[in-house]
Amino acid sequence: RSPRRGVIWGAFALLLCVYLWNSHVRMGHWTSTTKLFLTDAEHWSRSVKVVHSKASELQAKDDLHGALEYYLKSLAIFDDQAITDYCIARIYINLGRFDEARQRFDKILNGHGIGFHDGNDFLWMTDLGYLLVATGSVEGGIHYLNEGLQRFAYSCYGWNALGVAQLRMGQHEQAVQSFMQGLQCDPDSASIWSNIAVAFAQRQQVPELTEAMQKALALNPQRPAVVWNMRIFTGQGLPGETPQLDLYIPLPGRR
Repeated sequence: RSPRRGVIWGAFALLLCVYLWNSHVRMGHWTSTTKLFLTDAEHWSRSVKVVHSKASELQAKDDLHGALEYYLKSLAIFDDQAITDYCIARIYINLGRFDEARQRFDKILNGHGIGFHDGNDFLWMTDLGYLLVATGSVEGGIHYLNEGLQRFAYSCYGWNALGVAQLRMGQHEQAVQSFMQGLQCDPDSASIWSNIAVAFAQRQQVPELTEAMQKALALNPQRPAVVWNMRIFTGQGLPGETPQLDLYIPLPGRR
């Protein structure tokens, strides 16, 4: 056998060993999503997709501040990403930073919508509607909530927010229907049961009010709106105190 052929085979064997070792290391990254996304984010820190994926993984684990850091890093690489702006807006809503959330939605509305399509545009519509209702822009909130819920109806907090907005506008029947839709989605929501009790109270439907409040109390007796409304409906409220409507928005992936 010629020396040249031996060198070739030796080089081939070395490359094969390197390949097998790298494959072993890479497969080790797949033992958990945390390890995989963190490794990728460290090695491909200029990849919009990789950095966004790491942020999504942290958001799914309820690490909102960590996710926010990586989403902002992703936008620093390429700023025109509507889906990333939406994820940031949702975090701001969950953190109660409504003004910053509204700025993100304004950016989405004035941008190119990159990352959104007919199958997922309900996300920003429903959450913008929720935000508008939460900040007092009820009519605009109803518009966006209707748009979002027509595209994807399985949004319990969306139906609840729509019902709250409709009740504030005096649309009693529509509000009850929206709350009922929310209960079909999540029959264990103390917030929705409490809100529908308020709706029944406005029409003096005492038996229905009582049943709804009993269910709300059984599901979450510590919920502030449930405690407050129970005081009002049992005659323990002070003069001038009125029932409260309860908005809620879960962390992503929850109902």
